[in-house]
Amino acid sequence: MKLYNKPLTNLCAILLITCASVSAQTPVETLQAQYNGCIKAGRNKTECAKRWYQQTDSLLQLTYQQLWNRCDSAQRSNLEDEREEWMERRNAFFEVTMARFRRSSPDDPAEMFASNIGFINKHIAELQLSEPKHYSPELFQVGINGKYELPDDPGREEDDDYVRRLTVRVEDDGNVFFKLFMRSDYGGGSRAILSDVLPLKGNTGVYNYDAVGGTCSIRFIFKRRGVVVQLNTPEPGVNCVYGSNMPIDGFYRRISAKRPGYSAL
Repeated sequence: MKLYNKPLTNLCAILLITCASVSAQTPVETLQAQYNGCIKAGRNKTECAKRWYQQTDSLLQLTYQQLWNRCDSAQRSNLEDEREEWMERRNAFFEVTMARFRRSSPDDPAEMFASNIGFINKHIAELQLSEPKHYSPELFQVGINGKYELPDDPGREEDDDYVRRLTVRVEDDGNVFFKLFMRSDYGGGSRAILSDVLPLKGNTGVYNYDAVGGTCSIRFIFKRRGVVVQLNTPEPGVNCVYGSNMPIDGFYRRISAKRPGYSAL
């Protein structure tokens, strides 16, 4: 997790000094009061709003860091997963406020900053109520149903010739079915389909299959934005390559969160 030491240090100093004199105020209220004071002092409204936004963003990072420091390694992985999912939602929200700003008041961005700050403050409040246990594997909730796809790796030209898709359906009784579809247009073309029941424990599923020389496994680690697929070779010398030597390892991004029909499996 990236740290922002200097801004956080400055923010801590600001909040410590201000809150010492106004002990009833929360950090969010303190930053709001500082913005109001900036406006009353006759300073540039946009600059006041921009500084308010920057300090609020630093407060968000500080809140994340405080929670991160209290988590173990598994909890930190889930916290980071949640953070990345929230960042995607934040970026989408900011695009909307930017478009609205350009249409309505291009000479006054302060309203845009205020909308963005409100979105961040809502998440700060959620994080302040969170505990490390909420990110433990047995409690951290992710979606399992859906369709996933492995994006091409720009660093590997042969990836342009591969299509790798994963479909997962959770039945009402808890059974999980999956289909891993692989197609290659490289060297004449080939395709492979692996479809079966996926034993799932928490947010992780492990599928074992027989190969030449032993047993291999594919691990599926479900996250909020997708699923990590890992092909494991437990025994030396076992050929675990699946689907005409097509690489299947990687992060499959979720392209649909709906429970797929039986025809998709």
